[in-house]
Amino acid sequence: MILDKSGTILKPCRIAFDIKNERLLYHVNTLKLVREVDGYLLNIEGDLRRIEKQKPLLKISCAFSKAPPKIDENIILKEEILKALKEVEGLADKHCGSEIGTCIALILDNHGEPIYCVGLGGRIYEDLKKILNEIKKMSDLFIATGNCKRATLKCAEILKINKQFVLYNASPQDKMEFVKKLKAFYACVVMVGNDINDLMAMRVADVSVFVNREGEYSPHDVDYIIESLEDLPKIICDVSNFKTS
Repeated sequence: MILDKSGTILKPCRIAFDIKNERLLYHVNTLKLVREVDGYLLNIEGDLRRIEKQKPLLKISCAFSKAPPKIDENIILKEEILKALKEVEGLADKHCGSEIGTCIALILDNHGEPIYCVGLGGRIYEDLKKILNEIKKMSDLFIATGNCKRATLKCAEILKINKQFVLYNASPQDKMEFVKKLKAFYACVVMVGNDINDLMAMRVADVSVFVNREGEYSPHDVDYIIESLEDLPKIICDVSNFKTS
């Protein structure tokens, strides 16, 4: 079973800084902001305190435009951008009491210009904690997420999921390829996600499970739509019974 992270196993705390209007936006849906500007989500891996000595890794993890522009690697060295990134990183850590640390990113328009600085933290959903041990007895667990390495590995550590079973900074295409690779080793691969960036992976999985916690979006081309991860053990049982019947 492959689990998406933010919004699926992690109750996210996303805070964005609107660069043009110089205002903070709390509890935003990052993908909605990216979609609104027809742009890109650019993950930033690295310590902002050492950014001038150690060049950060930049990775587009989600795109709503077909031809990504060339990314200026010096974009985050601009004083106003760096200041805003530090602010949202701190707020994402403290505002919701993040237990996994934080990720930071830029939302770029389709010309590659920064529109928002984003900080992401959060806490693991209680419904997953309740059924985690039960699920582990029934299936190997993997994580595939567009979130950054540091926070994703911390999340895996808390859940006691082998770090070799974790894919981070993943685009929708990366998630899909991850599913395909696992299908070569497992008789049945289940993909669990909660947003449109998981759908490509769901479509190639043997079983797709969409977690619709807030009732905002329900795709039609998935096998299961659930409101809580507590439904997962029953789904695994149903799938197992079907495979052996």
